[in-house]
Amino acid sequence: MTECTRCGRCCHVVIDGKVIKCRHLVKLPSGKTLCRNYKNRLGTIIAVDEKNNQIYRCNMRSEGKNDWKDCPFNDGKPLYEVGY
Repeated sequence: MTECTRCGRCCHVVIDGKVIKCRHLVKLPSGKTLCRNYKNRLGTIIAVDEKNNQIYRCNMRSEGKNDWKDCPFNDGKPLYEVGY
């Protein structure tokens, strides 16, 4: 089973072609990241697209539409390579 490396690469959504980081993601001075809500994250709102009236919620990585560059949880989905 893959373990989180705290890179933060999985904790984004794409809204109107822009990569938006999760509102609960905190970047630490060490370069690692931390989720403010990790134990209770699933189902919480991570981003809102007000233009299209859409809410994005945290889910299991396996449920995402894309893989992310250098994410340890990639599983063969189309790769989204836009910078973070």
